[in-house]
Amino acid sequence: AVRFALDRRCETPFSSNVLSGMDGLEETGGTFFMLERLQREYLGEFARRAEGGRRLRGSSIVALDLYGSDRGPLGGMADSEVLDFALSLLRTAEPRAFAGVRRLPGVRATVLRGRNAATHFAPGSRQHRPRQQTELRNLFLAGDYIKGLDHGAEGLSQERALVSGFTAANMAMDVVEESAGGRRWPRQRVRQLAEDEPQVAQLRALWRQMR
Repeated sequence: AVRFALDRRCETPFSSNVLSGMDGLEETGGTFFMLERLQREYLGEFARRAEGGRRLRGSSIVALDLYGSDRGPLGGMADSEVLDFALSLLRTAEPRAFAGVRRLPGVRATVLRGRNAATHFAPGSRQHRPRQQTELRNLFLAGDYIKGLDHGAEGLSQERALVSGFTAANMAMDVVEESAGGRRWPRQRVRQLAEDEPQVAQLRALWRQMR
């Protein structure tokens, strides 16, 4: 995972997006996040605390997660090479937004490495994965390994982990309410995904017909 600031604001069509099938990502994939849009309420505090934070006004801050990067060429790169590679991926993925952009000098960039930090799913493994509800009335599971999530994040990884955590917390609150004599407690709001783009919807419909 990397995080760095850019020398100008980059207006991407989406505040986050997936990277795959690109040179250097043959054995891995990634997701980038535009933090100045996703975490704008925390940007001021980050600017005060970060090294060189005063320079961040008018800049984009990018976080890029790269999954399974220990299996590809990324595993042998130095931190500076990883940062250069990450920026090249952004320029390739969104050329209009990132054309000519550079890392903002004087602001610390971060490279975090976690070996075997991503879950590997093999064909047929879904049948062995648990659901959130367990045999114990007050025990619920959350993580990217669960199945049966009633949400569009069911087929994803990080998103499934996040949404399953929210839903597990809400399930736990149901049990708490039953024990509290009907008293109501607040719930975590779980947002639904946006509607599929037309080409995705057509492929889904075709797949259902083929099945």
